[in-house]
Amino acid sequence: MTTTSRPAGAHIVGRFPMDSPEDVFRTISEHAGPLLLSMPDGETETNWILRQFDILALVPRLERRLRTGYGVDTPFPRIRLRHGARAEDVTFPELGYARVAAKSFEILKQLKDAGLVRENVRLQVNLPSPMTVTCVVVHEDDARALAPEYERAMIREVARVLDAVPHDQLTIGWDIPSETVALEGGRPGEQLPFDRTEAAIVGDLSRVATAVPHDVPMGFHVCLGSMGNEHVLIPEDARNQVSLMNRLAAELPRPVDWLHAPVPRDADPQRYLAPYRELCLPEFTALYLGVVDIADGLDATQLRIEAAQSILPGFGVSTVCGIGGEFYSRADAIAILDLYAALAEPIATS
Repeated sequence: MTTTSRPAGAHIVGRFPMDSPEDVFRTISEHAGPLLLSMPDGETETNWILRQFDILALVPRLERRLRTGYGVDTPFPRIRLRHGARAEDVTFPELGYARVAAKSFEILKQLKDAGLVRENVRLQVNLPSPMTVTCVVVHEDDARALAPEYERAMIREVARVLDAVPHDQLTIGWDIPSETVALEGGRPGEQLPFDRTEAAIVGDLSRVATAVPHDVPMGFHVCLGSMGNEHVLIPEDARNQVSLMNRLAAELPRPVDWLHAPVPRDADPQRYLAPYRELCLPEFTALYLGVVDIADGLDATQLRIEAAQSILPGFGVSTVCGIGGEFYSRADAIAILDLYAALAEPIATS
């Protein structure tokens, strides 16, 4: 690399292809522990969003239906109102994230007590934004009507997480693929059931951000809807993401402690990253860029890092998105952690 300094620290988005939270915590700590301020449990039980299908399907006034696309039923089910049911009569149950977080925290605590995980690393609880769940899980005909109650349910779930995990041991991350993709124009022909303007998106995220108290670090995973490093779309550059991150940092009613954003391997890094010259974050807000990719290896990853370093004064490294077991093996995950260790400096902690 042509620069004299390396990125500071690393971030793991959420999903991680291991057998259990204990396996996730042990493996991450062994290979990249000093680089991380927080660790997810790998979402081995919550599976981020797919479990929400099963939870919402149990609500009496809802049912599973095939989604209709271009007038034809698709094989992807969606949750929708039963015939004659009213959205205002629907109340969503516990969403499951807090229950899993409580179990994962106990495992993390035991590993800390045994000296196998650094004492100051926090449990990272990743939550999908309410609008993302509404767009992915709820049938488009009912999404707008059911969105307010799901948002209330998620705010209730945040309160349960805060009760389950000590605040000084916790960080909360919001995953916002629907919002990010909407700002990029969305899929061709897709009808998103919400206002896709930046102002409306920031307003929606402000409401859920308010549920997280200031003594719990909070951040956002700005996501291009990536699955196995295949993106819903790849914009020419990151101008819309930069604009959104600037507004989140400036306008939310509480601090944004970290932001994660992708740098797709198929994008030209200099062109894609050029808008980051306009990024304006508070000094305390950490930025993690998804520059690490085992598909094209160390040299290409270094080129993405160099492109970012020519524009930004500092950042940490990450992958573009979570590392789902459908697409990545255990060996892949360890190779990614080893790339983190080869590319980044440990985070200085007090």
